[in-house]
Amino acid sequence: MVTPMALTNTQIKNFKPADKAVDHADTGGLYLRVYPTGTKTFMYRSRVGGKARWMALDTYPTLSLADARTKATELATGKMPANKTVQDAYDEWVTRVVDKTPKPAYTKWTQETYILPVFGNRKLTSLTRAELSEELNKVADRAPVAANRTLTHLRLFLAYCEERGWLNSSPAEKITKKTVGGREESRTRALDNAEISKLLEFIRTDKVHDATRWALLWLIATGQRSGEVRGLVRSEIVNGVWIIPKERTKNKKEMCVRMPTAFMRLADKMFAHLGEAPFAGMSGETLARKMRRLEFAPPATAHDLRRTMATGMANLGVHPYVIEKCLNHTMQGVMAVYNRAEYAPEKRAAWRLWVRHLLRQRKSPRLVAGG
Repeated sequence: MVTPMALTNTQIKNFKPADKAVDHADTGGLYLRVYPTGTKTFMYRSRVGGKARWMALDTYPTLSLADARTKATELATGKMPANKTVQDAYDEWVTRVVDKTPKPAYTKWTQETYILPVFGNRKLTSLTRAELSEELNKVADRAPVAANRTLTHLRLFLAYCEERGWLNSSPAEKITKKTVGGREESRTRALDNAEISKLLEFIRTDKVHDATRWALLWLIATGQRSGEVRGLVRSEIVNGVWIIPKERTKNKKEMCVRMPTAFMRLADKMFAHLGEAPFAGMSGETLARKMRRLEFAPPATAHDLRRTMATGMANLGVHPYVIEKCLNHTMQGVMAVYNRAEYAPEKRAAWRLWVRHLLRQRKSPRLVAGG
């Protein structure tokens, strides 16, 4: 519903919310949209390919009527904000969008690691597709998957800038993964026993920081995801069971990791040494770098340690449905409908079997240095 009328500050202040959003027209394609919640947002309306296109500018009174008209004029004439830098735009995008998503850390990590150090001080409107593509290819030379993720997040960021009216079009819109990191194949990599032994010996050396040592140990022993392990806090361990809250699991279901008692006792030593949140501030890249230093052929990632546990359990005779539960996978087909069991005793037995197997791959009976 659109009400054709010129706007004044007095009128804007007096507009009341209705059951549906109401658009009040100003001039030059500028409108004020009043939502049922009472929020008032300046909108710019243009036509692209014969179709109406709406762009949100900002809310009133954060954006004044005079400034909204200036922005509308800039959009109508193709003139973009002259002084806004990539960093300025990024900071607003993070505050308004990224920080409100369930898992903002990785999105911010890709941009703050690969994009902002190169382009942060540049004027937003000066970015070109060619230079963004070139920089992404530099990332892909050493980390193809990270390059693809960086592209995904960059496109979201620049699309936001376009929607806000800071760009006429996103210079990243036509860059594809095909020309950056390439097609991603499903990984099948799992460490064999010799590689497990190499990993366990490596993390005992002084080449590995204490927190990283423990994180890698928890990854291969528990088989949980990197983000789940890195978010570990002491309060999550209850009566010898590590309870991962649903907010941090991929399938949004609480996960109970029932490790052997001997392993859980080691957690006390870890917390005493590293604090209540032993891996706080650790990025996934930290673990990735350590895995690269092992120089496995073919290369192995931190996530491959999860697959290593699953494969190892299968080789030790653990039933597939128990392994699926140890991985916190959602059951499929008929099993998802009729089998509601959690197999707690079977899971604990599977992890006990797996940890004993890890111990056999060690050249020393101690699980961790000093432990």
